[in-house]
This record gives sequence, C-alpha cells and structure tokens, in this order.
Amino acid sequence: MVKVNLEYNPYIMEFKAKFNGKEPHINSLVEKYNKTPLQIWINDIPHMLYDEMNGYDFDLEFIGPDLEYDDLISSFKYAGISNDDVRCIHTKSMEGRIEKLKKILGLNDWLENNTNSRFDLESFKLDNQDIFDNSRLL
Repeated sequence: MVKVNLEYNPYIMEFKAKFNGKEPHINSLVEKYNKTPLQIWINDIPHMLYDEMNGYDFDLEFIGPDLEYDDLISSFKYAGISNDDVRCIHTKSMEGRIEKLKKILGLNDWLENNTNSRFDLESFKLDNQDIFDNSRLL
C-alpha cells in the first residue's frame, strides 16, 4: 500500500514526513517548510504530496493536533481531491494549545498552594516568568 506519514508537533515546531517509509527526496519542498508553522503552507501540501508521490491514490497518516488535521482535510477538499484519491487517517492526536495551557496554569496554581521548604518557588518564578504569565494566551 502506498503511504505518506506526516507528523507535526507545533510545540517544538517540528514537521516530519515519510513517503513509503523513506525520507523525502533531496530538494523536496517538504524539507523547505520543516521549521515553519503548518498553517502557513498547509494549502500547498496536496500539490507537494502529488509531486513527491508522482500522483494521488495513497493513504495519508497524520500525527498531530486535531485543529491541524482538520485544516489538512480542508486543504485537500479545497484542492478538489476526493477521499478516494487520498485517504486521510488521524493516527494519533495531540492536545491542543488551550488544553496544554490549562494544565500549565493548573500546575502553577498547585505550586502556589502547596509550598515546600526544599523548593524556592519565588526564585523559580523569577527565573521562569514566561511560564507564570500564560493566562494572557488563553
């Protein structure tokens, strides 16, 4: 079975692609966007995969957040490519940004409410101010 594997991690800005288990060709457009947010170039993916796979009729397995998977599906629909030509499968989902931030805020609250004599929370907060100021991102 002809298969494309795409893995996207927006938290470390990493995008990996494999075509039938192999790395992209040298000078592949996929590598050009490796450290770029997927939303910027997601509408180019159908044509890039067409070039890389020499046509359509393949399975596309995606690992990443639900929002990006939905955008990927939309990019194929927008390009006029049917589900019969490219069969998209969301093999593993990642938590979205809002869910992650809620967990970070919950941990921060826990640290505030559960003091420990062996952990200097005030110094930690000064050294990591960006971690304790995520409420503006929700």
